Amino acid sequence: MSARVASLALFFLSTGSCHAADTLSTTLGLDYSSGEYGTHIETTIWSLPFAVKYETGAITFKASLPWLSVKAPAGSSLGPDGRPLDGGAGARVTESGMGDLVTSATWAAYENTESGVAIDLTGKIKWGTADADKGLGTGENDISAQADIYKTLGKTAVFATLGYKAYGDPTGIDFKNVAYGGLGFMQRLSDRSSVGLSWDYRPKVTTGGEPTNELTAFMTRKLNDTTKMQFYAVKGLSDGSPDWGGGLTLSHAY
Repeated sequence: MSARVASLALFFLSTGSCHAADTLSTTLGLDYSSGEYGTHIETTIWSLPFAVKYETGAITFKASLPWLSVKAPAGSSLGPDGRPLDGGAGARVTESGMGDLVTSATWAAYENTESGVAIDLTGKIKWGTADADKGLGTGENDISAQADIYKTLGKTAVFATLGYKAYGDPTGIDFKNVAYGGLGFMQRLSDRSSVGLSWDYRPKVTTGGEPTNELTAFMTRKLNDTTKMQFYAVKGLSDGSPDWGGGLTLSHAY
């Protein structure tokens, strides 16, 4: 659940302000997903993402890079947003290696403490560093821009995302550039714990493909002032999403 709007909402609520002091933090995660993606053969994906984030004033810079292990039908490959493309058939094989490097910059563009409304604007680049020959990525760069809007209501926060992504096209494939979005809420249980639910949707990016449509339930627990854990579970609502998935992240601020 890397770079999800839920993570941004958690940060906003835990600090009470979009404008943070200079802070360097790292995040290590474990993610698992499984699905047939419109076929009759299961694809399973293990991911170990590592991220570095630097916050200075109203600007946040982030870079993340995962290690992947993918067990899928021979000849298949991961497409945009790490979702499998059609094309594989036969016995499943396992390929492993580094995934795509993702870098982003987020500007906390607006915050009104009286109304509880805040807006973040983010630009993101996915660099095609994953091995396309192994099917771990497209080998091309993707660029996206998005706005995240938050509204706090006491111990509850609601949030929405609207973005647009332009995909790099590998040889023989023409990906459609698409708008995407999501909605969600978060509930603070205590000074250290919170839970939430988010819904994310992205239209299909190939003529014969499927949209991604999924729900994510998450829980965050602050272990101390500098360290927090987040657990999440994902349920796919379309053939373009995993049947189910889940994982955890551990973040530490220095």
